[in-house]
Formats: sequence, structure tokens, C-alpha cells
Amino acid sequence: MIGLLAAPALLAAGGLPGPFVLFGALGVVWALIWSVTSTTYPAQSTFVNAQELAYIEDGGATTEATTASGSAAKVTPPFKLLLSKAPTWACIIANF
Repeated sequence: MIGLLAAPALLAAGGLPGPFVLFGALGVVWALIWSVTSTTYPAQSTFVNAQELAYIEDGGATTEATTASGSAAKVTPPFKLLLSKAPTWACIIANF
């Protein structure tokens, strides 16, 4: 959203290459930050403390639905609820 609002000003200030240069440079900076700070596993991250790591490793972050027998349940997304929300339609209309 910010890019859509900033693009006209960047076009006026830097011509056609203006938005591409700025957004490209921001993308490179973001990729460098991501490559330095991201890890494959939470245990390797310096940003996860011992309490958070214990919560994750104990399965506290599991989002899979299970049945009474403990097996994985098939969950159908609530399409009727999603399609009744204005933000959903805003995203659909904005992308078509």
C-alpha cells in the first residue's frame, strides 16, 4: 500500500527509474538483513529466549487440528465467513 502511494512521487522526482531503484535497493537491504538474522530452527536463533524455545519444543506452537483419538483432522477453511468480510473482497478486487 505504501508503494502504491509513493510511486507517483518517485516517478515525479526520479523519472521512470525512480520507483524501481528505490524499491530494488530496499529489497536488497531487506534480503541482507533477513540472511543475517534468520535461522532454520528456533534453537539456533539469538532472538528466541529459553521460555519461548521450551514452549515451541513442547508443541505449544502446533496449529494442526486433531480428533478425539489424537489423529490429524481435515479442517475446511470457513469460506462463507471469509467471503462475508470486506477486507477479503478488497484484496480480491485490488488484484483483478
